[in-house]
Amino acid sequence: MPPITTALPTSADISLTQQLELALNNFNLYETAEQSEKREHILGKLNLIVNDWVTQVSINKGLPEESAKESGARILTFGSYRLGVNSPGSDMDTLCLVPRHIDRKDFFDSLGSILKAHPEVTHFIAVPDAYVPVMKLYFENIQIDLLCSILSVPTIPEDINILDPRNLQHIDDQSVRSLNGCRVADQIIQLVPSVDNFRTALICIKKWAKARGIYSNVMGFFGGISWALLTAFVCQLYPNAAPSTLVSRFFRIYTNWKWPTPVLLTSIEEGGPFSHKVWNPRTNFRDREHLMPIITPAYPSMNSTYNVSESTKKIILKEFQRGLEITSAFEKKEKRWEDLFEEFKFWETFQFYIRIDCMARSEPEYRKWVGFVESKVRLLILKLEKTPFVECVHPHPEGITYTHLQFPHASAFFLGVQLGSSTARTNGTKVDLTPAVIDFLKQVKDWKERTVDMEITVNSIKESQLPDFVFAEGKRPEKKRKRNGTTMDRPAKVPKRSPEGPSHGSSGSSFSESEVWPPTPLATPVLSPRPSSPTPQKVDTPTETSSSPIPLTLASTPQTPTPPSTPSTPPESSTPQPSPSSPPSPKTTKGPTLGMPIETSTSVSNEGHNDILSNNSPTSAGLFNTTKVTSQIAACLDNENNMDPQKSPPNKLNGLGVAGRSLGAGVMKVTERRYQGRRVGPAEMLNNQQNRMRSANMHNI
Repeated sequence: MPPITTALPTSADISLTQQLELALNNFNLYETAEQSEKREHILGKLNLIVNDWVTQVSINKGLPEESAKESGARILTFGSYRLGVNSPGSDMDTLCLVPRHIDRKDFFDSLGSILKAHPEVTHFIAVPDAYVPVMKLYFENIQIDLLCSILSVPTIPEDINILDPRNLQHIDDQSVRSLNGCRVADQIIQLVPSVDNFRTALICIKKWAKARGIYSNVMGFFGGISWALLTAFVCQLYPNAAPSTLVSRFFRIYTNWKWPTPVLLTSIEEGGPFSHKVWNPRTNFRDREHLMPIITPAYPSMNSTYNVSESTKKIILKEFQRGLEITSAFEKKEKRWEDLFEEFKFWETFQFYIRIDCMARSEPEYRKWVGFVESKVRLLILKLEKTPFVECVHPHPEGITYTHLQFPHASAFFLGVQLGSSTARTNGTKVDLTPAVIDFLKQVKDWKERTVDMEITVNSIKESQLPDFVFAEGKRPEKKRKRNGTTMDRPAKVPKRSPEGPSHGSSGSSFSESEVWPPTPLATPVLSPRPSSPTPQKVDTPTETSSSPIPLTLASTPQTPTPPSTPSTPPESSTPQPSPSSPPSPKTTKGPTLGMPIETSTSVSNEGHNDILSNNSPTSAGLFNTTKVTSQIAACLDNENNMDPQKSPPNKLNGLGVAGRSLGAGVMKVTERRYQGRRVGPAEMLNNQQNRMRSANMHNI
């Protein structure tokens, strides 16, 4: 990748880097020599265990003892440990390489039994049916994820070159995916110009991403490998830059990146000698749907961010913008590195939350169950995003364990629900999340490995109903409230609840086993979005003795609008209104429940956009290459030091419609005005607004 600039660091850059390293040290992000030695010791023990296991299995399968001993096995690492950016207490990603006469059943059955019985191994769980099959365990209190790759060779040499493409010959897709982690990590190290600068910058980016709650591949954010690829790409563009400069350029580049342009460290190798599946939006329609593709450099190239949704994309882009604003203020000494690492206040941001509780009666069942549910939460996010008036669904990056009265093992996942601005200002709008939750529960409960001792509940709760265990000290912090212009410290009022939370006897809307397919329409609790007026809205919630299943509906308290003075006659083609005597027919509404004029506007512009990755779109011959990317990125970042971070640059980093979906020049705008299901003109809209204002004034008098 040709660089944008090869300029050496200035004294100011070096000073900022020293401040960065001091901040990272203060956050305890570097392991001590003793901690590093412990990890190496554990890896050595694990390597001996798998070699003895391969020898024994080989003998059991009829190999001579000498040949069995020569079969061999290797334990390799990947992920943050392989890249040299692991922090104290972090897990280790490991790969077990075995010869061809060992199968995956041997790995999970016989080796799994050996590890489970080992005195220094705890919290063992096997997930053989995962997309990447894995065994999870703690070895001497260090968390380890152990994968398996079965190579098509009779023996595993000690000096095996993991990047040799012949290792991919005649192996299954599960082995390819398992092997890819090590190959990607090694290739990243080879592709960055300065490994030390890359590591410092990546440690900073990982700390920032975790603090801002966007470090979780399973929840639809970016995982560790994705952040490493993004950082390595910036290192290629600025090969001699200091780590502080790399971090600031990181935010500048990705704030202005035109997604879904893929981020590539090297050109994608199409086809290859063994015809493994490669990320290719030209031939694979699923690849075209990826929102923020970050492509792994090793063959076969894959998208490391396929879980990203529309909501998590918005959240990530917002955090990129915040990072740009803070790092741009470093030069003026208005901000410090600690400001960049300020934690996102997830529990204070949203009015509504979705709480997903996973419970089980035994630890092995619990670990399998909670892992499965966690992998499916993103499906609920996708369903909720399609609900009208839901603007964003913000997942908490990880589950939280807590003490449950009825189940010895329990965890809860939380989603913050952000309603659209039109919902907050429109009286009577109801946002019904019930269908999305019902579909999600059905998918999860139909899991073939689920037992009667595994339970799940989904609840809607307000901020005031958040359980104490989600807060750092296990207790809800006091809030500062203003009264008569004076700021006072007062504890927030929390409704009384049982220790297990709203799953049993809660005032929140709940979905239980009997509520998967309700046979009749159900009573709907009303949860109010933040009102525009200072008067608080009363919330109607079901009591503990309520026997009816409750669907989840977020709604503002309906107020009957004043009818228009001169209603226009609806066109003949419009849907006829039912008479007052006839029962209302069920239908899906696209607007608010009570008729009020709303305007929805969508603007799309691609002024000045040109393809930055290739001369042709990916629908033409050949896949993506990186020959033109550097010069065009440099052009759009011209005068970057003087650019106002609050404003977009004149030419954004350009994108390509991944499936050849280029937008026309100019702006497309669609406006829709409706009143009580009818199209209305500007005159009637003005009339309606004046009537509502008069009604409000009379009410105030």
